[in-house]
Amino acid sequence: GGQSDARIGHGEILEPIYLLLVGRAVGVNSKINKRFLPIGKLVIETTKNWLQKDLPHLNIAHDIIIDYKVRSGSTDLVGNFEESTEIPLANDTSIGIGYAPLTKIEKLTYQTERMLNDPATKKKNPAIGEDIKIMGVRHKNKIDLTIACAMICTELVDVDHYFATKEEIQSLTLDLAAKIWDGDISVDVNVADVPGNEDCLYLTVTGTSAEQGDDGQVGRGNRTNGLITPYRPMTLEAAAGKNPISHVGKTYNIAAKKVCEEVVNELSVENVDCY
Repeated sequence: GGQSDARIGHGEILEPIYLLLVGRAVGVNSKINKRFLPIGKLVIETTKNWLQKDLPHLNIAHDIIIDYKVRSGSTDLVGNFEESTEIPLANDTSIGIGYAPLTKIEKLTYQTERMLNDPATKKKNPAIGEDIKIMGVRHKNKIDLTIACAMICTELVDVDHYFATKEEIQSLTLDLAAKIWDGDISVDVNVADVPGNEDCLYLTVTGTSAEQGDDGQVGRGNRTNGLITPYRPMTLEAAAGKNPISHVGKTYNIAAKKVCEEVVNELSVENVDCY
């Protein structure tokens, strides 16, 4: 995580975010079809293009340092990858888990984040950042949604604007919830805020908490269906960052999810788990 100075109407990155891209690639420092493959260039340019699209308030030239440590894989796994077989060979020993359909609270949690990060929502409410985390908890017939939404300080006029945006997030979420959930619901937004203290508001320059000391890495995030569901079967395998051709930590999880969805659609059963 970097360091930033985020205040209502003003924002500056003081220390850039540091992003380290790691992994294995065939062709590092070697020729493929008599040509060197520019792995580093491809990795950095692809990442920059993605960041510019998904984090429009992030200045790629100044707000982030993108580094990479991509190396060749082991001889046996490279050979495994290059084998000419009808079905690609797995390069790891792993499992995949999926389930379907989503429960109402799962749908609401997922769709709330998608709605808040929708370009149409951003156009009407430009202060809503991209770093949005939502926790849904059901107590019998009541759902409690807790939303952590990074606000973009330079899109805010004053403190009242900040709290009005919070109210708008709450209102949009309640409208969505009415279409999915017929029980009681409460929605809380940025609960760590301290009214009257502008230093204790969730303000960012770029729309992500990575700008101010927040660190993270692949593995702790959402599963392939976009959710973290501790009461459902899950694997600790992270799908992000894995080769979609031969890394079963990715492909098995995606396949398991699709199997469950197809069984539900074709057989109209209430619940399917696939291991």
